[in-house]
Amino acid sequence: KQTEQKLTQQAHQLKQKTRQLKQRTRQLNHAQERAKIGSWEWNLQANTIKWTDELYRVHGYEPGEVEVDLDLVFAHIHPDDAPWVGEILEESRQKGSSFRYQSFFYDAGGNLRRTEVYGATTHDKHGEPLVMRGTAQDITDSWQQAEQLRRSEELFRTIFQGAAIGILHLADNGDILKVNPAAVEIFRLSDEQLREQRFDTLLNEQDNGRFHHQFQALVSGEINQFQLDSSWQNEAGNRRWVKLNISRLPQF
Repeated sequence: KQTEQKLTQQAHQLKQKTRQLKQRTRQLNHAQERAKIGSWEWNLQANTIKWTDELYRVHGYEPGEVEVDLDLVFAHIHPDDAPWVGEILEESRQKGSSFRYQSFFYDAGGNLRRTEVYGATTHDKHGEPLVMRGTAQDITDSWQQAEQLRRSEELFRTIFQGAAIGILHLADNGDILKVNPAAVEIFRLSDEQLREQRFDTLLNEQDNGRFHHQFQALVSGEINQFQLDSSWQNEAGNRRWVKLNISRLPQF
């Protein structure tokens, strides 16, 4: 009777552990699906590759739709990236080193995607490679956003440097951070000389109060831009007039 009770208790514990394992598997699959990240395992002895369900989806397949092997994996990698990806994998296979890289790949629909891959190789006690395991995450969305930001910054820098009007980039305290060549020409001061001072020091004293009031409103977000007509006296003693258009811009 005690043996039967013990077996019943063990069976109950096994069912609980099975339910917990299934629940954790569902949670893992859900997390991988939300993050567009999948796991992979390459048995180096049998030369077989396993993907998790989400890794199939990342590549544009339904789970289990295709048989995964090394040829399929490299068929998806962009031709420009395939050679150096192969070198990374081979180095890990030989040395057991971990690796991380980003590369382009085509999904089953022919769409160009970007992935970030982590992995490492496990060796036996004799130094023979056994298995390579890792993860692959579809980072296409974040990569595209970063590329759009980079292009915007490049465009802004091009406009900044080539503009025929003087442009100055100010910190929130009014310090001059960057100036373009046209501003150097207007103020008859070098790039370095301009960046050594606050912008208000370039204006005449009567305009400082108006500038500070509106500039603080700009910094605090109360306004997005303001205009101010002012003047300054150059090193030759000549008074020069300038129309200021000051706006909030993203950092570059």
